[in-house]
Amino acid sequence: MLIISLVSLISIKNYQVIQRTLVETLFVQQVESKIKATQRLAIAYEQDYFFGFESNYFYVRSARTNQNEWQVMMPAHIKISREDFVIKYLANGNLSKIEKFDLILETKLEKVSYQFLLGSGQYKKTISNP
Repeated sequence: MLIISLVSLISIKNYQVIQRTLVETLFVQQVESKIKATQRLAIAYEQDYFFGFESNYFYVRSARTNQNEWQVMMPAHIKISREDFVIKYLANGNLSKIEKFDLILETKLEKVSYQFLLGSGQYKKTISNP
């Protein structure tokens, strides 16, 4: 009976690790998708747009309305290196200043860094150990 219980606990733990790893992977993909979408929105609507992290949420916000057009709660096991991080895409799709932030993925034991390039609105992504 003890062996069955132990195997069950290991299976549950493995499932939780797989689930958290999948959540981390999907969240990173979602962040990258929203970064690119924010730049496209700024160009298409010819207005400034922001994306950022605030109070455990990741959001995209219009400068004109100052309301979130999209937001999602960050998973508890993903941390950001800078609280209340905000980056501004200008109406032409360029960035207003050089910025950097890191996502710390606790389950995958990775740090995903995003270094934004001035002018182009693009970013350089690197993955390392935290």
